[in-house]
Amino acid sequence: MSQAQLQEHPQTNGDTERISGASKDDGRNEQRRAVAKAWLGWQCKMVAGVLRGAVFAVSDNRLEKILGHWPENDSKLSALSIFASESLEAGKVVVKAAQKSGKSAEQAQDHIAIPVSNDGGDYIVVMQIVSRSQSQQEAVVQLVQWGGIWLGSLENVVSDISGSASAVSIQLAEQALSQKDFYAACLEAANRLAVDLQCERVSVGLKHGASIRLQAISQVADFDDRRALVLAIEAAMEEAAEQETIINTTDSQSDLVLTRAHNELESAHTSLCTCTIPLYCNNQPVGAVLLERSADEGFAADAVSHAIKILAPMGPVLQLIRQEQRSFTVRLRESVRSTLSPDKLPKTRNGKIIAALAGLGLLGILFVPVPYNVAAQASIEGSDKQVLVAPQAGYIKSASARAGDKVVAGQVIATLEDSDLQIEREKWLGELEKLDTTLARALSLRDRSELGVLQAKKAQVEAELALIDGKINRARLVAPFDGVLVSGDLNQSLGAPVDVGEVLFEVASMESYRLILEIDEHDVAGVEPEQKGVLRFSALPGSKHALTTKNIVPVALTRERRSVFSVEAELDEQSDKLRPGMRGVAKVRVGEKPLGWIWSHRLVAKIRLWLWKTGL
Repeated sequence: MSQAQLQEHPQTNGDTERISGASKDDGRNEQRRAVAKAWLGWQCKMVAGVLRGAVFAVSDNRLEKILGHWPENDSKLSALSIFASESLEAGKVVVKAAQKSGKSAEQAQDHIAIPVSNDGGDYIVVMQIVSRSQSQQEAVVQLVQWGGIWLGSLENVVSDISGSASAVSIQLAEQALSQKDFYAACLEAANRLAVDLQCERVSVGLKHGASIRLQAISQVADFDDRRALVLAIEAAMEEAAEQETIINTTDSQSDLVLTRAHNELESAHTSLCTCTIPLYCNNQPVGAVLLERSADEGFAADAVSHAIKILAPMGPVLQLIRQEQRSFTVRLRESVRSTLSPDKLPKTRNGKIIAALAGLGLLGILFVPVPYNVAAQASIEGSDKQVLVAPQAGYIKSASARAGDKVVAGQVIATLEDSDLQIEREKWLGELEKLDTTLARALSLRDRSELGVLQAKKAQVEAELALIDGKINRARLVAPFDGVLVSGDLNQSLGAPVDVGEVLFEVASMESYRLILEIDEHDVAGVEPEQKGVLRFSALPGSKHALTTKNIVPVALTRERRSVFSVEAELDEQSDKLRPGMRGVAKVRVGEKPLGWIWSHRLVAKIRLWLWKTGL
């Protein structure tokens, strides 16, 4: 364009500058929306039961247009903007419980609007979730606020990091959040950083209390946390985190920066040069990442700057994952600590008086006498019980009953093999016939001496026959009285050998029962005869049976590595539903004790016994 043309159109250069500035702003806004959308996607995946969500930017105390929403194809965002406006006006978290949606009219849904604000900017995060309890709603708010630490720094992230670093940072956070557990997230982050930053080894550590504990090493599935190398890496991370500065051994550090742990790591365990970058969350160091390269490459200033930009969101992301995957005991401990925090104590005089009275009332409840029951394992035994044993060595021939069957007196329960006995009986019968013939001849000859010998032999043979007949009769096991078999099942053991005296069956009477309670040695001192109690059987959990203790057997028994005493008791009422061998749980009323004593007496007794053992 000629000079004359430029003079005719003096505004062209200004328009060009404005167009260039507008394009930069559009690109920056587009980048802000992309980062916000990615953050919202992670957050909705971390919180179970999210139906839709949105992020709104706030400027000059006004709600700007939406930065991102989830899911991407969702168009019903008007309700979310209403809740965002309410939260902005109130200046706090707004929770609307049990709201109905048009898509799922039968399912109660909650809306939660959460303000996020820090030096980076102001935002409102709105989520529509499946209806939850108040404690679960508070957990969702806390989780979003943790993640909002990075969202609040969105302005700084977008303006500071380059396009490539931003993409790597977002992908790194996405891959970490997609892992199933915290260790896998740290290992994935370490492996990805080793590739993107071209490092020989990358170590990720997070704070546990005052120290840093190594969580993952790139390309290492498992490691021993007691090894000297692991301890040296943790010491180097703590050195950088405590000083809240980046320690790069390639460049000369200031005299005010301590690098002793890094120098010891390089000299004793590796020939690589190191660079440790602390991780921050809510402006507090929460861990560190230690990078290692060969001494020839080192860490130039631009490489360190690039690593800082990539690691910018890793602190809040790893804290998010660790916060979500806390164990139940940790959650309970933190909940109690939060409930008892000084900030939640009443501030006004009336509030303090009411709190003091409530505390005294709760303390007084511990001294209120209440019924004290001793629990015990219980079992039913028949008052008459007899054991059927094998009368002689042999083999099982038949079995007509088994445990649980009712029997009557004289009923054959099982038989033993008696074929050998029958053969032996036939042999002695033959001998007896011979003796009778010989005895008749001697009698006809009137040979008195021979007659005496033959009569003695006949008596011996008859005795052998009586013995064989007795064994044959005893081979039939019969019920001694009417009752039930409480043990014994020979149907699966036909033909199996048995020894003399081996227990085959146990028969118990069904007319009367004896109840046996197993009282723990710590509670037996309070149990006495004629105390009342209640019993529930495992087979009949819906019914109660009254009992009365009768006798305490002064002999300790061992049951499951603990000492118990047997206490005989009787049921106040008999029932045809009860069977010998049934077990249950009994509670014996031993008096009244203060509620605090009931809760603490076992612990106090153990402490007193321990003090006695130690001589204190």
